[in-house]
Order: sequence, then C-alpha cells, then structure tokens
Amino acid sequence: MAGKNNISTYNLLVVLAAALGSFTFGFTVNVTGPVLGMASFYDYFNLDIRQTTGVIGAIPACYFSGGIVGAGLGAWTAALLGRRRALAIACILGIVGGILVGTAVNIAMILLGRLMSGLCSGAFQTIVPVYQSEVSPASHRGHLVGQHGFFLVLGGTTAVFAGLGCSFATNEQLQWRLALALSSLPPLVLSPALIWLPESPRWLIARGRLEQAHKILRQLHKSPGDPDGLLAASEFSQIREQVELEDRENRSVLSALMQPSMRKRLVLAVLTPGLLQCSGVLVIITYQVILYENLGITGWRSILLLGVYNAWSAVGNFFNARMIDKVGRKRLLFWGLLGSCISLSLYTAMVARYAGTSNRIGCGFGVLFVYLYTTFYAFCLDVTSYVYCAEIFPTYMRPTGMAISIISYFAPALLFAEVAPTAFATIGWKFYLIFILVPACGLPVIWFYFPETGQLTLEEVAGIFGEEVALERRDGRSDDDGKGITS
Repeated sequence: MAGKNNISTYNLLVVLAAALGSFTFGFTVNVTGPVLGMASFYDYFNLDIRQTTGVIGAIPACYFSGGIVGAGLGAWTAALLGRRRALAIACILGIVGGILVGTAVNIAMILLGRLMSGLCSGAFQTIVPVYQSEVSPASHRGHLVGQHGFFLVLGGTTAVFAGLGCSFATNEQLQWRLALALSSLPPLVLSPALIWLPESPRWLIARGRLEQAHKILRQLHKSPGDPDGLLAASEFSQIREQVELEDRENRSVLSALMQPSMRKRLVLAVLTPGLLQCSGVLVIITYQVILYENLGITGWRSILLLGVYNAWSAVGNFFNARMIDKVGRKRLLFWGLLGSCISLSLYTAMVARYAGTSNRIGCGFGVLFVYLYTTFYAFCLDVTSYVYCAEIFPTYMRPTGMAISIISYFAPALLFAEVAPTAFATIGWKFYLIFILVPACGLPVIWFYFPETGQLTLEEVAGIFGEEVALERRDGRSDDDGKGITS
C-alpha cells in the first residue's frame, strides 16, 4: 500500500495529544500509592491504617466504581456526540475531581473527588484508544494506539515521583494535597488542545458527513511516500462501504448481541482486561508502598522503589508499542501472562518466607520478583490489551465494546481494592494465589480461542470473525479511489 511505511507528523501529534487522557488515568490511579505512604495524610484525617482498613479500601474503591460508570458514560457520549466532545466531558470531570481531593477537609470530599476522577478515567479509558484506533493507518495502528498504554504508565510514573517530591514538603498538609491536586493538570492541558484535534473520520462517515471525513483522512495520512493521497482514498472508500453495508443490514448494538460473531468479540473484550486485572496489577500498584513496608522497606525509600517500578513499566510500554505490529497481539498476550504468573509465584514465595523478617537477601529477592512481574506485564500485556480491544469491534459497536472492556478492567479492580487491606491483614501472602491461578487458567483460552488482528484495517477485522468485508484494499486503491464524496 502506498505510504504504508510512513506515519505523518500530523497523525502522530493527534494521537499523542489524545494520549493526555491516558496520562490522566495513569496519574490518578497511581497517585494514591505515595499518598497512602504519607503519615501526614493519616494524621490530618485521624486515621490509623491498622484499624481503618475499611476507609483505606474505600478510597480506591470509589475510584474504580467511578471508572465503571465513566466507561459507560464515555461510550454513550462518544457515540452520540462524537469522540472530541466526549473527551471534553471527561476533561471537566477530571478537573473537578482534582480540585475536590486537593481541597478536601474530610474523608467524604476525598471519596467524592476520587469518584469524579474515576468517572474521568473510565471515560478516557474508553474514548482514547477508540479515537486513536480510528485515526491510525492499519500498518502502524498497534504502535499508535500503543501510545495510550505508554502515556498511561508515564502518567503513573510522574504521579509517584511527584508524590515522592511532595513528601519532602515542610508543610505537612501540602505533602498530600499537592500530590492529589496535580491530577487535574493533564485534563486542564488537554482541554484547549481539543479545539485543534480532528473528529474521528469513522464517526463522521457514520453520520453522513463524507466530505469532512475525507478531508481529515487526507490530513492524517498525508506523507511524502503518498503524495496523491491513495491511502486516504482507499481507507475512505472502505469505511464508507462498510458503514453502508452495516446500515443495509440494520446493525445496531441490540441486534449485535444476536450475532455469534459479536458475542465472540464481547467474550474477548471481557476476558482480555479481566485476565490481566486478575494478575493483580492494580493491587500491586495501589498497595505497593504497604507491600514494601511488609518487607521492611519504609519511608521515602518505599515511594522511590514505587517510582522506579513505574518508570521501568513506562520503558516496557514504549517497547510494547514498538513491537506489537511485528510480533502480533496473540503472542504477546500469551507469553506476557505466562511470565507474569511465574514472576508473581516467585514473589509470593518470598513474601511467605521472609516478610516481617530481618533477612535482607530474601526481601531483596521479593523486590526483584515484583520488578520481574512488571517486566512481563509492561513489555507484553499493557499496551497489547488496549490495542486488541479497541480494534475487534465495528464502528457502530466500538465505543460500547470498548466500554464493556474497560468495565471488565475496573470491576475486578474494585473488588480487589476493597478487600485487599483486609486480605493482607488476615490471610497475608495467600491472597496472591488468586492472581496466579486465575490468569494461569486463561492461558489455554488465549492460545486456542483468541484470533490475531495485526496488519488488518478496522473494517477487515470483520473477516476474521466470519463477517462480510464490503471492500478489500487493493494496492492502496479502492474500487473508486474516493469518488462519490458528497457533503
């Protein structure tokens, strides 16, 4: 295909600007880690971590509850109002949430603020990968949509180091207030950028705004290797024909549930994030400072280790985005989940044997295996899961399908976050067995049930689910090369 080896600068900038929403989620979900390691936070609200596990568990629980609702809100607004307006609504929720937690005078304000931040994050988690997938060329879609995962972890890394820096503030209230309030900054930056971002051409074509959609596609894919805009013309015709086919067959979200091919997509959308979440990733992030304290590593050192952990995760996500179009989605999901299970098994053994002891070597190996866990997760799983779930659905179902996927990500996180403090206090290391056994059961499912979607356009993905593809690509040209464009 003409221009298949090039990503236009404009296309890249559009994807990176949208990824500020990903950064927001990464920051908000990780900032509680260092805050929960600050004594000033507990002192201000008269909390004792040994006696208020319910309150501590409620903070991330409110966030993940908001994420579940926000995912549905993001899907609804993205389908009804367009991807840009949906991003704007998510920005407003994020700004309000950051203000509430930064100015909180009681736990109720903290919980409400975290709920608002969760709404924002759930919406961003749904909208951003959908938007990125719809503006990316097929040959580089994995790399470009992978920026969602990379910016997500970059936001988490920034949150931890920001929390570490804030922990040295002489004003004790400023330590946790500033760390939490900074979560409103990324959506505040993204808001004015939305004026410049183009609307998704697929959403425009579905609304009959063909001329505007074709113009945006030409802007997105314009490159020296494709001076005549053949890629844009081919993609425009393919999208238009597929949308018309879906309209002729009266496809809708409700009718989609009656189709075996769509039900398989939904199973994949639930299993992919569900299996990853059941590997314990957010429990490890949210309560990692407490985990280090159980291994005898306390104070600013535990927050520093969390920061390094997130920084290494960002490196892994960067390379995951670079590898995914070459290695394939299915292989990365399988080997990444297998490696995570093995790493967490080794970590669990170290916690069971050495937690609470003075054996520095055993505790050191515990930290090492935590880092080995995130190596497999970041290099293979994080980016891949978002890319895969964003590309398996047709245009009319994509926001809804992605929302279901994100709900499947937040729902187990809500459960684990709520029970984790109590579980750590009662059964200790045995809690980790859930995060080993459940993903292990999912490995054969990935190997035998998951199809590969790499290097296909979003419209051609329908073919691997046994559905009709209205128009195949032909050397960068469609049957009419973009003729018949009307307003």
